[in-house]
Amino acid sequence: MGTAKTRGPVSTADRILDEAERQLLQRGNAKLRVVDIAAALGVSHANIYRTFDSREALLDGMVDRWLRDSEIRSRKAVARAQTSSDVLTSLILDMHTATRKKLAAGPGVKEIYLWAMHKRGQAVARHGAFVLGIAQAALEEGCASGEFALDPKQIPHALYVLEGAVAKFINPLVMAQTLDEDTPKQARAVMSLLTTALRETPQAFD
Repeated sequence: MGTAKTRGPVSTADRILDEAERQLLQRGNAKLRVVDIAAALGVSHANIYRTFDSREALLDGMVDRWLRDSEIRSRKAVARAQTSSDVLTSLILDMHTATRKKLAAGPGVKEIYLWAMHKRGQAVARHGAFVLGIAQAALEEGCASGEFALDPKQIPHALYVLEGAVAKFINPLVMAQTLDEDTPKQARAVMSLLTTALRETPQAFD
């Protein structure tokens, strides 16, 4: 696997990634070429390779930036939440909104998500662990504060139920098949049901 070289200025890397993403949306992954990116930026392809040592490294950089931006957005979204229910709801709805918007921009986005699943499995898994970590912390806080009627021993199963219930709304490959549905409305309804159950019917998580 190629690697992004760190000696180039960050602004240079971002300019390259911005143009790569623009071309990805227009042409798809199969037609994404370093020489075309270089031409659009008015530089030689050798200049691109000084920052990203291969086409694969360029895709790595794009995926890493998407995951990093997603985590930054998630932190900001949950920071505004007032309750544990709000944390869970904000986390899922923010991820859903951002991913849906990106997928709607062009078919090339789905191709990169698919590529990431196969080539960057560890990075994708770390991102998934980050999301589950926020959800687990919200469940624990909700139990400690009395907001949720759960016994702490139920938290692992509640987390499992939550993960399964929201997969349609945060998994990009699943979401790519449902862009014609009103999934934002569905996601809000599911989160309302789940958080209500956490507060009022803990037996649902036995």
